[in-house]
Amino acid sequence: MFDEPDRIERDAVILGVHLFDGEAEKISELLFALDKLGGCRNNFPFIAELISTYFHRTCQQGIFSFFTYLCAQWEKDLENNNFDGRNSYTCNMSHKIMEILESSPGAPLI
Repeated sequence: MFDEPDRIERDAVILGVHLFDGEAEKISELLFALDKLGGCRNNFPFIAELISTYFHRTCQQGIFSFFTYLCAQWEKDLENNNFDGRNSYTCNMSHKIMEILESSPGAPLI
């Protein structure tokens, strides 16, 4: 499903996003891995512990920043009624998270 770097690169061009050489393939691999992770939720606590314990602190900050941008997008989806029963919890919780973050996604890079 996500192993189509040409499609991702095309979509990025349509959206005005510049991808450097090989980035489309890396994004495709990441999306494919994330899709597969969704099927094995039992691993989430272990993966969270690995990230928290072994990833570089700056990388952790980047992951959290990415998470806040996802929350901001899901909040927009909620506002635009672009969700259904499969992700309504995600959109609603993202709205609450963005209230705490005062609608300002991202994290400082120190």
